[in-house]
Order: sequence, then structure tokens, then C-alpha cells
Amino acid sequence: MTKQIHFVVYYDPSDDGFWLDDESLMAKFHERAWFDDEEQEWVRPDGDEEEQLDYIINQRLATLTQPVATTTYFAEDGSYGVAKGIKLVDTSNWDEADWALIEEASDSERPALAQHIANVKVVCPQ
Repeated sequence: MTKQIHFVVYYDPSDDGFWLDDESLMAKFHERAWFDDEEQEWVRPDGDEEEQLDYIINQRLATLTQPVATTTYFAEDGSYGVAKGIKLVDTSNWDEADWALIEEASDSERPALAQHIANVKVVCPQ
């Protein structure tokens, strides 16, 4: 069985944090948050399966959205290091001026600036 798993994610711009909200999710989907592609119906996960998957999803999202000093990234180019402060942004529509801003910024300014440029590109695509 393949499943589509739906969940509600909140974002707090004041601390740039994300978190999952299981209560809103379950209220919206009447405790049936998984869509079974084979049966073409909404289902509720079973006990241990639900707990295990909740743990995996929460850990993965936390690592991606809120890296802490104890989280380490490992990239395919062989680089690795502390993931705290890392921002993953879509740069597919960036131009040379955007990259020039990144080059001119200090190391500590780059993540926030990259996020800002990406946000502007989404809101005001050129």
C-alpha cells in the first residue's frame, strides 16, 4: 500500500520556526490523515505505525526547518558541518545581481539574505 500523508505545518515569522500541528490535522481529516492510493480512501494509521511515522516525520522536518548546533549536514560534494543557521532556498530564478549580493554579504549574513531574495522572487517574480 502506498500512502499520501497529509499534515499541517505552522510557521512563526518572529522566530523563523516551523512546527507540526497534529490536532488541526486530525480535526480537518476526522482522524484519517493518510490517503491510501490503492484503496482510494482516507484511512487512520494504526497504533505503532502512526507513532513511528510521526516520530520520523517530526525529526525530519525539525532537521530541515530548525537545525540546531548538534545537527550536522552531509552534502554529496563531500562537505559537512554544523547545520545551525542553514537555509535551503530555491535559486532557480535568480539572476547575476542576486548572486552578486550573496557574494558581497558576510558569511553570517548570507542565509538570511538568501532567504530574503528567494521570498522576493516568489512574491514578485520577474
